[in-house]
Amino acid sequence: QTAAFLGKYAEQTPVGLRLRTAVSGVHEAIAMRAAHRLTGLDAAGCGMICALYRAQKGRVMLENGWLAEKTGNGLYLMRGDVRFDGETPLAGEGVYDLGALGCVTARVCDEPCRDGGERRVCVSADAVCGAVFRTRRAGDRIRPLGMNGRMKLSDYFINRRVDRPMRGATVLLARGSDVLWAAGVGLSEDARLKSGESGLELTLSGDVTPWTDEEQTKV
Repeated sequence: QTAAFLGKYAEQTPVGLRLRTAVSGVHEAIAMRAAHRLTGLDAAGCGMICALYRAQKGRVMLENGWLAEKTGNGLYLMRGDVRFDGETPLAGEGVYDLGALGCVTARVCDEPCRDGGERRVCVSADAVCGAVFRTRRAGDRIRPLGMNGRMKLSDYFINRRVDRPMRGATVLLARGSDVLWAAGVGLSEDARLKSGESGLELTLSGDVTPWTDEEQTKV
């Protein structure tokens, strides 16, 4: 039952493990075993994880360098705060390996994506010329779809209910401080593909994967 629970709700993210909230709840015995399997902590540490998992929100430091944080979307189990530096220029079609942040595939398109969600978007090739893939920086701003003005990226993340641990691990396509696409979150009006323009279809994958027992060997 513990294995089934983890197979359904546990996943690996760029910042660490995430245990999504079970819709129907979970028995304490299964929750305790799941916490131990994910972290290897003793009964006291696993008990703190279980209590936090049932809370609305919160953050607690555990033994062995583990940091647990509960958000609206689940419980994160991390080895402290994780930072991602560096940038990767977008240079037309191709596959861009961004390490733990996932992979972005770019291909030419001539019309907006349909039912692609925010992880697959079509952007104006001219609008993203000179842009780079990176994570957030101080001063970042975005012009949400349908809006004339720009807003702070931090406020945009809050409005779009991006979990705090994931805000620093969200792949951005940006030029300077202007964010053109926050992968999995939203597209900027500045990058929207308009009729008659050449476009690029961008697809994010591999940033979130199901947890397996193999992950335990990395703890």
